[in-house]
Amino acid sequence: MNGSVTVVIPAFNAASYIAETINSVLQQSLSAEKIIVVDDGSTDDTAEIVKKFQGTVELIQLKNSGVSHARNMGFGLATSDWVAFLDSDDTWHERKLQVCLDTAQRTPSCSFVFSDFRTFGSETGDQVLGENFRNWQVSEQLLVPLVCVLPSAAFVRRSTMSRFPEWAGNDCEDSIYFNDLADEGQVLHIPEVLVNYRRHEMSAQKQTGSRERGCENLLKRYSGEVNDRKRLANTLLTLIQQKRQMRQWDYHNYLCKFFIKHWPDQLGTAFVLRAVMLAKPIYDLKDAVDLRSNDRIVDA
Repeated sequence: MNGSVTVVIPAFNAASYIAETINSVLQQSLSAEKIIVVDDGSTDDTAEIVKKFQGTVELIQLKNSGVSHARNMGFGLATSDWVAFLDSDDTWHERKLQVCLDTAQRTPSCSFVFSDFRTFGSETGDQVLGENFRNWQVSEQLLVPLVCVLPSAAFVRRSTMSRFPEWAGNDCEDSIYFNDLADEGQVLHIPEVLVNYRRHEMSAQKQTGSRERGCENLLKRYSGEVNDRKRLANTLLTLIQQKRQMRQWDYHNYLCKFFIKHWPDQLGTAFVLRAVMLAKPIYDLKDAVDLRSNDRIVDA
């Protein structure tokens, strides 16, 4: 199996970060066959900065059509065996491509591999995804959003047929894409932090209403087939449990209401969800008791 890789970088008004992003690709221990920056109609100096890498980076300039269109365009221009996506404000560890390729080549049936990542900027911390990935029930649940797969952390076989859903805008478009990829072949997780994911005020997750639009997009995509609808329901119920364990009550209660609304036939489950939504004071009390108990242990 050959090991050629194309790197696809979608960019929109990325002048503040794009040079750092490209340099992290050029510093890879495994050189990419091709680096494609797809400028999605930027109105700042993104294109001018990318042109400074002329001869090393291929620049494609489009009218603004959304990140999914930009990624799909770059994917379509790839001629390599593998495609690695990198958002224009993120960076890679210098071994990212090599580790991904080594992992992928050991499993010819895999459709894509992905790694852990660290956040920096407005939020910091390593994201270790192994436990969630091991708990994923392949035939019963969707991969995402139970497991967080970043586009910048993914390494995709070019022969796969799935593409980013351009109809979904910037709301769960990557979740849908990676779920579709997971249906094409085996998914592999690399338990190493190989990506630096920048969080800032313009991050997609911070846009008002993104969570709600994302859930509606998942419903739109996975309501056509009975098994898909079942997998989405199972995914949401597990996600609700995760958010309850993390005490993320706003997201938890939204998901409960979303499930009750769209699965009205699940009367027993709906009853339990309504009861749990009213149980926040009980969980708050439990947390307070647990904290007090830990304090006593420390005092002792």
